[in-house]
Amino acid sequence: MVFLSADTGDNMNRITFPAAFVILMLISCNGEKEEPSDAGMDVQITPDASGDSDTDSDTDSDMDSDSDTDSDTDTDSDSDTDADAGTWQPIPDGGKYCGEHCRQVTFTPEVQTTYDLNNGYLAYKDNSSEYLWLIDLENEKQIKVADTQRPNYIVYYPTINSSWVYYILNCRRGEIESTDILYRRNIITWELQELKRYKYEEEHSPFSLLARGDYVCMNMSPPLGDNSNQYIECINPETKTIKTISDQDSIGTPIHNGEHVAYVYMIPNPPFGSGTHIKVRNIEDGGVAKLWDYLGDKGRQHMSSNGLVWIDLRNDTLGNKNGNASIHNSDIYYLDLQTMIETPLCTNSAIQDWPAIDGNLVAWEDQRNSPDPTRSVPQDLDIYLYNLETKDEVNLTEGISDWKFYTRISGKWLTFQMPSDPGINIFAVDLEAMGLYSE
Repeated sequence: MVFLSADTGDNMNRITFPAAFVILMLISCNGEKEEPSDAGMDVQITPDASGDSDTDSDTDSDMDSDSDTDSDTDTDSDSDTDADAGTWQPIPDGGKYCGEHCRQVTFTPEVQTTYDLNNGYLAYKDNSSEYLWLIDLENEKQIKVADTQRPNYIVYYPTINSSWVYYILNCRRGEIESTDILYRRNIITWELQELKRYKYEEEHSPFSLLARGDYVCMNMSPPLGDNSNQYIECINPETKTIKTISDQDSIGTPIHNGEHVAYVYMIPNPPFGSGTHIKVRNIEDGGVAKLWDYLGDKGRQHMSSNGLVWIDLRNDTLGNKNGNASIHNSDIYYLDLQTMIETPLCTNSAIQDWPAIDGNLVAWEDQRNSPDPTRSVPQDLDIYLYNLETKDEVNLTEGISDWKFYTRISGKWLTFQMPSDPGINIFAVDLEAMGLYSE
């Protein structure tokens, strides 16, 4: 059985589905600047494409000081530039009912496969238009961060930290040569910075990222998609340093809090066939902070400054055996990152999935109220909220019959996805207004 972390989808019979009139600069992938070679340049210091990294230590390197300039951007007045790009607009009114102090915040005909919630902002990629949007939940407004409605341009994996939105731009220039560029844009000044380039087809390139604390961490995929040869790269945009956490077996988005990074890795020969587990490492020195003995597959991890949550199949006696890839009883577990003490939060016999944590609040999707609560393909899902201090548990979406999934929580905001008309969209709950959050 294999888990893939949030933002990357999964293969377990589940559907997984983030001041005034500033004109966005379209990003050019065919600028004057030559691609930097590996020889003698710190900007490209990463494990080589062969993945030759046999130790558990991490490597520090410096990023080229020229890499955070706007030299690879230009103002583009092509006809495919949307006139509203770069201006704040109100979030559309209406939408599907989702409960008390809850509202629909995206309105697209397709699934938002990647989105991030942090500091009151939500960033997501609109798959129907190839736009990257930023939503200010408190002020109920939105703005386009990147406009890629041009041939051979793809933007993906938006993530938010402090006043910056990070994302990857893939510039496809033919079947052989392609480049992935890590960008960030300041949501206050609208400054655009290029942080690093990766030569797709020639070296490892990022396929997922998350920005928290001082770092933006990425899972680095090898040129030919050999998932057994991956590693994690964490970049500090301010100090221009790179931390390389070398494992060659990481899967999905590296979930981190700026101090620790947690990721799923393959277990070669667990009792019930191949499976996945979670490893927690220190970003600064790469040392292992937590490694479990095998007690059942683990995955879908999420992390706050003090804690880690995940789904655990140690109690799944039906699905987690003999290589059966179906889940029938997944539970929510919590790890205190200060004491490294593990605690079960929800061991209901139904399926619990996709947990999220911030501060003392943990949220997850729960199938206990479904007609068949152990069915691996869900019929109905609710969002549950748990308070680590009071031990109180509440169903936030009671009485709303539909799939609610892919939960995120940050401060007073909780978000999830749910089918709407059209598409599958993102909904936001104000936990403070519900009396469930206080600073």
